[in-house]
Amino acid sequence: MKFKKIFLHIGFDKTGSTALQKCLKINSDLMLNEKIFYVPTRYSTILGSFFSTNPKHFIFNKLKRPNLDIDSINISDKKTMDIFINDLNKSNSQYLIISCEGLAYLDKYGHEALYLFLQEYSSEIEIICYVRSPVSYVKSAMSQRVKTGFTSWTLFDIPIIP
Repeated sequence: MKFKKIFLHIGFDKTGSTALQKCLKINSDLMLNEKIFYVPTRYSTILGSFFSTNPKHFIFNKLKRPNLDIDSINISDKKTMDIFINDLNKSNSQYLIISCEGLAYLDKYGHEALYLFLQEYSSEIEIICYVRSPVSYVKSAMSQRVKTGFTSWTLFDIPIIP
């Protein structure tokens, strides 16, 4: 196996995941000295899209790449995954940390595919999931959406975490 252990952080949005990711990014060079490889965000967001059973409707693509058709999404994801896999194979780290809010939105089959992929790199995978009270989440998510200039949710499209 490539890594002794993989830490997979699946943090829903509005749970403090971004703060954790900023801390990991700032300290990524220090962690590399300790044989810990933190996967940059550009890879972890594509992991969700790549393993999604419906990439066109995956949250990252809906928010960040809404104008791409499914073929363009698949080509982009494949290119990024090839670079990511190359980086994993070149790494001499003993531990791997992946953190991504979008992974929480994968369905059962997407999670299974991601898990099988990660098992190729380590037999020990620890999953860490950040959650938040649903009522508190909805209030915060709706407020954040309005603050950033987006239309708030409609009655039939409220922010419900799967």
